[in-house]
Amino acid sequence: MWCRELTGYKFGTLEIEKIKVDLPNGKQDSLSNAYRWLTLKGGVLTIRKGYAWNGSSVPLKQWTSWLWDSDKYCKKASLIHDALCQLMREGILSKIHKEYADTLYREMCIEGGMGEKEADIRFWCLRRFPNKGIRKKDSIGRKTFKV
Repeated sequence: MWCRELTGYKFGTLEIEKIKVDLPNGKQDSLSNAYRWLTLKGGVLTIRKGYAWNGSSVPLKQWTSWLWDSDKYCKKASLIHDALCQLMREGILSKIHKEYADTLYREMCIEGGMGEKEADIRFWCLRRFPNKGIRKKDSIGRKTFKV
């Protein structure tokens, strides 16, 4: 998987990424080809070139990045997890799929070389705060207020 570091987001894809997903309740064809970055058809999630994501949300990551790469073993896992969470945020996928996305993230972290203990800790955090990445935000991701 080719990706590059970005300003604003952490990574951006440089090629198309596809993965077979086995969503519960048979929800395998959720998106039409009209959606710009993500397509889910026949149980295959396709992420197009140019899709941007933030990597894993690890506490204090911005201050410890010079010390260790918190995404070393899980860049692809965080890509897939972020894409599925975005689909939930947009209302394209139901939030009942969050547990599946979290479990898939854990499995992909281990496949990527992460130890089971660290993967279990990350999975626990995802399950402890299940709505963190799937809450709907306004279009620019900032608070809105009336003056």
